[in-house]
Amino acid sequence: YISEGYFDLLALWQHGLQNSVATLGTALTREHVRLLKGFIGTTGKIVLVYDSDVAGLKAAQRSLEIFDKEFVDAKILILPQGDDPDSFLFKFGRKPFIDAAKNALAAMPFLIETAINKHGLTTEGKVKILAEIIQPLAAIKDNLARSLYIKDFSERVAIDEAAILIKIREIQIKNSTLSVK
Repeated sequence: YISEGYFDLLALWQHGLQNSVATLGTALTREHVRLLKGFIGTTGKIVLVYDSDVAGLKAAQRSLEIFDKEFVDAKILILPQGDDPDSFLFKFGRKPFIDAAKNALAAMPFLIETAINKHGLTTEGKVKILAEIIQPLAAIKDNLARSLYIKDFSERVAIDEAAILIKIREIQIKNSTLSVK
């Protein structure tokens, strides 16, 4: 578990979750992830459990690219609004925390859920969600994974898959044109 602060880390340890670290107010770096990768190995998983406020969610979003570049399987645990690991653990205890961690979101579902919560599912909201999600979708190298995420995203926000694919192709063409120059 990666948390933000001292109290979060202490609460995790007090509740028997000693496989925890904290960034202590600094941004998570590639060096941090490389160190952690040495401890978890190739089959280990990381659960990022930052505060559920705007700053914590933004920090989690920024961290996703680092995990991706270092080929680390990271999931994001979104606690109820107003809770951080410290308050959640002392309110509900270890078992509910571990149960919540089992349902932590992978990168794309996290980005989609965050965008939906931020913009809503009105027509204008869907346009903003698509604008926010299209780049990460286009960046997925595995065609099968990208196809599955597009299908899930399409169903979740009720946007036609064909429209999403057109936007992705536009980005891919633009990126390939830029890389040729």
